[in-house]
Amino acid sequence: QARVFNFDDPKYRPLWVRMALVITCLAWGTFEAMSSGGFWAVLFLGMGAFLVWRLLITFDANADE
Repeated sequence: QARVFNFDDPKYRPLWVRMALVITCLAWGTFEAMSSGGFWAVLFLGMGAFLVWRLLITFDANADE
């Protein structure tokens, strides 16, 4: 099954990788919000919120074991 984002890929298994992605998106969205970049702020904060849900809350690190 082809997916645009395959979050079951083993490269997302380490917690530091997942945290880096989430923090980067949320930090960039915050930066854009503070510098009046409304569209980009909404885009990156929304992406960060999605990544929090998908990579931190519902992620199963032991799925392939």
